[in-house]
Amino acid sequence: MALTSIIVAAGGALTAVVPTAAAAESVMGTQVAHPAGPGLLLIAAAADTSQSFRWLDWPLQKRRLLVWDDGVLSVPDTLADLRIGRDGVAFPYLARLAGVSEGRQLVFDAGSYTIAEPLLLSDGVLQAYLSRGEITIESGRIVYRLAAEEDQDPRANYVFLAAIVLLSVILLARARTRVKRQ
Repeated sequence: MALTSIIVAAGGALTAVVPTAAAAESVMGTQVAHPAGPGLLLIAAAADTSQSFRWLDWPLQKRRLLVWDDGVLSVPDTLADLRIGRDGVAFPYLARLAGVSEGRQLVFDAGSYTIAEPLLLSDGVLQAYLSRGEITIESGRIVYRLAAEEDQDPRANYVFLAAIVLLSVILLARARTRVKRQ
């Protein structure tokens, strides 16, 4: 870390370190590769039975898996989950939680992020592999939400159906005309 100034106060040493811009990012937390402390990983909608979430036991490894279309969460079978809200399920994570995506470490900076590339979160106890969705990093918790369904105009299906019917009518009319000519 490159230091730009040190201030010494009268009556003792008061040291103020003013880092360069690159080092300031590291000090202010934007370059932190793990959260500031332990917290909760909240999987929103994990208890909703209409979603694709399902629990699998893995007794040989003494673990249980929460599996869904866009991810897998692996926890020890002794780790209790907490119900949060109507459908959320949360698991405690340790301060050593780290994340990696595309070979780069996840920076635990507060905000909401779309998962565009697979993301692996692990603290040695809890492991989560997420391929799509959104995470929101807050103080003391990380919230995972499923990817929003693409809003599709329902009229598109009717237009497609109308095109198929029109094409069928045209082809039948041409076939009838050919039969009459022969």
